[in-house]
Parts: sequence; C-alpha cells; structure tokens
Amino acid sequence: METLKYDVVIIGTGFAGLSCAHKLDKSLRVLIIDRKPSLKITYNSTGIITESTKDVLSTIVPDINEYITFSAIGMGVVAPDFADYFIYSDRKPWAFSTDTEGLVRRMQELLPSNVDVMFGTTFVKKESDTKISVSEIGVIKKIKFRFIVGADGVSSMVAKAFKLSVIKRKLLGIEKTFLGEVTLSRTPAVYHYWNREFGRGYGGWIAPTKFNTKSAIRVGLGAYNATPELLEKFISVLKAKGHIKVIKEVSELSGFLPLDGPVSNYYRKNGMIIGDAAGLCGPWSGDGIKGALVSGIVSGMFINKWFRGEHDFKSFYKEIDKYGKTYSLFRHQKFYRLVWDLVKEDSTFKAFYEIVKLNKTELLGGLKNIKKGDKSGYSILKPLLNPIPLIKFGVMLIRDIIFIPFRLKVNVKK
Repeated sequence: METLKYDVVIIGTGFAGLSCAHKLDKSLRVLIIDRKPSLKITYNSTGIITESTKDVLSTIVPDINEYITFSAIGMGVVAPDFADYFIYSDRKPWAFSTDTEGLVRRMQELLPSNVDVMFGTTFVKKESDTKISVSEIGVIKKIKFRFIVGADGVSSMVAKAFKLSVIKRKLLGIEKTFLGEVTLSRTPAVYHYWNREFGRGYGGWIAPTKFNTKSAIRVGLGAYNATPELLEKFISVLKAKGHIKVIKEVSELSGFLPLDGPVSNYYRKNGMIIGDAAGLCGPWSGDGIKGALVSGIVSGMFINKWFRGEHDFKSFYKEIDKYGKTYSLFRHQKFYRLVWDLVKEDSTFKAFYEIVKLNKTELLGGLKNIKKGDKSGYSILKPLLNPIPLIKFGVMLIRDIIFIPFRLKVNVKK
C-alpha cells in the first residue's frame, strides 16, 4: 500500500483550504485533497463577497476583477407580505457577485510549486496522530504528515477524527441561477426576504449576476425547512409579484451553514479546523466567503510559526478579528440567532422590518461599515434612541414565545 509523505495535509479545496496553502512557507511540502473529481463542477457558495473581502482576495488573486460578474450599490429588504420594500444605497459598490467556480480554479492555478492537489480523494480515517488513510477513486492510500488542516465544511471529518469541536446546528441553503433579471427595482442591489414561510432560520434572497456574459439572477433560501419544493414556491411567488423575470435555469446548488458560531476547540497539538468547519461563517454575515478566506490566511501564518517551534494558537481568533472584526461578527450572531429563532408570525417579521426601514442608514450602513472594519459600524445600536418600534417588536416577540406554541399545541389536540 502506497504511503505519501507531506509536511502539511489540507482536507478541502474551498476558499479556506486554498488560502491556507497560499500562505504556507514555500519550503513546506503541502498536499490538498478533496472528494470532488475536479474544480470544474458547481461550487457550493452563493459567491457574493463584500468590498473588504474583494481586497483580501486580491492579495491571492491579483486579477480578481476578472471574476466579478456584478457590482451592487444597494441593499434591499422586502416586507413579509411582499407589498413594500426599501433600498439602502450610498451609490458606491459594497457587494459583488463572482464567477465562483472560475475564481476557485484561479486560486488553484496560482498555487506555488510546493503544493500538490489530489481530487476524487476521500478522507477515510485517522490511523494515528500523524497518519491518515484516504481513498483516491477507490484506491486506499496512507498519508503521513506533520500537521493537518480540516477545511472540509460543516460536517468536518477532520473535526470528528481528531476530537475537535463539531458543528451541531446548521442551516440548509438552496440556490438556483437563472438567465433573467430583477424587475423589482432598477437599482443594482442584493435583496433580502423575511417572512414566516420562507424566513424560518434566515430568509430568501435575490442577487443579480452574469452567466456566460448574459444577464442572470441568483435566487435562494436559507431556512430550517428549506427544500427544493419550498424554493420553487418562493420563485413562483417572486415571478407572480413581478420581482423577477426568468428565462431559463442554468445551475443549482445547496449546502449547509454553521449556526453555532466560532467553535472553542479548533486546535490540537498538530492539527486545526478552519472556515465553516470552525463555525467561521453565518447566515447574517452576508459574506460567508470572508470567514473561510481570512481563517485560511491566518491559519497559514500560525502553521508557519508552528514549524518554527511556536505552538501557541490561542490568539488565532484575535488575529482573525484584525480583518474587519470578522470573528466578532460571527460571535455576535449567536445573539441574533437566539432572537430570530423566536420570531414565528409575519406580523412580528413586519415589526422587525419596520425597525430596519426606519433606521436603514444606521442598521444597513452600519453593517456595511463593520464588514470594512470601521468601528463606526457599531452605530447599529442607534435604533435604541427611538424605542417605540423596538417595544412593538418586543411585545410581538413575547406573544410569539408564549402564545404561538400554546395555539399550535391546542390545534394538534383537536
């Protein structure tokens, strides 16, 4: 049985794994493995990045602009009944749709010569602290290593095998891309939808993009109850309400988002988990790629130190936070998650919608600034100065907590 020897083994060829490989010292022998047969297949990401992520990506992919398919200057929110909407915009692009598959392939093309990539390869099991077995197209191989990195997503095999924190709560996201256009508004924007049917967990979205230079749209749902059937119903409503014009479906993807927030046990003596595997993503970040990208870059820096004898990884999250408060944003989502999960009725979603609409400059503009790393982003607390809409939302939330479960219980008994 063949045994391969490397200094670093990375499981996963997504943004986290590839960015880690890019930042490792060129003197290290590095292997990346992935169960996908190649990068020429659909990559499970909405491909939406913010301005700050685009800047970070440019340090790895200098020609990043070649992979931008659409620039959004606005952030739109649609009311739960689809009858109203608003757009926050300061006339400067803040979010970008990308040719995600092309971008990931470009990251692989630019890998240094000390990095090998094995596709069609599945992590099988841990043999020891420095050896794993993998299956390459049905052929079992052993790989010896000095350090291992799990960049293998929410259901990380590395986390399970090496007894690191495992993501327990996750949310399914489903998205389809169509040739077509957004007809809700002429403003180039990314639109969010919150209501009882489509918003349990996160919500729906529309993002303009390009497909083979043609105008296209990405329509998706992130929800506890997300299914292909629910997405089809959402798309049908959008078409009926005149929000989108669809010509032809061209692709579909789905994947899980971690809900636990950044995990506590992300490192062991010669291994770690990064990206989604470490909970460095979340439905409200609007930019899940950033968590993967930044954690990959920072992990590369720490692993380089590890090979120089510096084995302290305790400041890993602190270093990640230097990139636009990335860690803090994901950590704070635990509170957002707690509140959002309590919302049950469309009237409560509508009350929240009204808060955001009244304070769109502070809430949406503030969120945008947080992503840039600007401390003024914490102006999201300003709505507390106008407490009446907040009180209304609080009363409705209490109603949802107390009475909705009781009503459902009574209906079940009947």
